[in-house]
Order: sequence, then C-alpha cells, then structure tokens
Amino acid sequence: MEKTQLDTLLRLKQEDCDQAGERLSALNARRTQAEAQLNQLNAYHQDYRERFQADAGHGLSAAKYANFHRFIATLEGAISQQNKAVAQLDGQVARQRQNWTAERRQLHAYETLQQRQTQQEAEQLQRREQREHDEIAARLLQAKAQER
Repeated sequence: MEKTQLDTLLRLKQEDCDQAGERLSALNARRTQAEAQLNQLNAYHQDYRERFQADAGHGLSAAKYANFHRFIATLEGAISQQNKAVAQLDGQVARQRQNWTAERRQLHAYETLQQRQTQQEAEQLQRREQREHDEIAARLLQAKAQER
C-alpha cells in the first residue's frame, strides 16, 4: 500500500475513532444526567412519604389521603419511566463503548501497518546506502589496484 493511501486511511480512522469517543462521551453525560434525575425523583419520593407519615400522625382527611396516593402513584410512575430511561442509556453506552473499542482496535492496526511500512522503508534505505558505500569502496580499491 502506498504511503499516501495509508496516511489517508490512518487519518480517516483517527477521525472515526475520535467521533466514536465523542458519541460515547455524550451518551455517558446523558446517562449521568438521567441517573441524577432518577436520584432526585427517589429523594422527592422519600421526602414526600416522610412528610405524609408525619402528617398522618396528626390525622388526615380522606381527600388529603386520596391526593397523597394519587401523587405517590404519579411519582412512582415517573420513577419507573426514569429507571427505564437509565437502563436504555446503559445499553446505548455499552454498545457505543464496543463501537469505540472496535474503532480503536482498527486504528491500532493501521498504526502498526504504518510503523511496519516506515520500518521497511528505513531498511530499504539502509540497504541502498550500504550498497552505495560498498560500490564506492570497491571503486576506490579498484582505482588503487590500477595505480600500482
């Protein structure tokens, strides 16, 4: 493979790898945000239950009791939805992490190929220079031999 083609492939694969990393980072941020919202909902749920229990000790009207149960049911529904959202984001993060890892693996393969190509070029240059030095040395020896 020509050096320019390999350089192009390497550059494109680096871009793919960078983009996969950015997508992973964005998904991680969304997942962190979703988990923070879930934690807020759970904390609010706990706080509301504690307030209800404190109020229930002083006696509650039937209307307040019904309102509490409706609100708790709504809050528990929101918590359930948020749990599903977090689980869905967990799956997306896992898939994107696999994608990013695959991109990095491919990038590493191209980098290895480029290193081998650079090594081969250096070895070819070294052999050519050695051949040239040998030819010069042989000509010098031949010239000295002819002088005698």
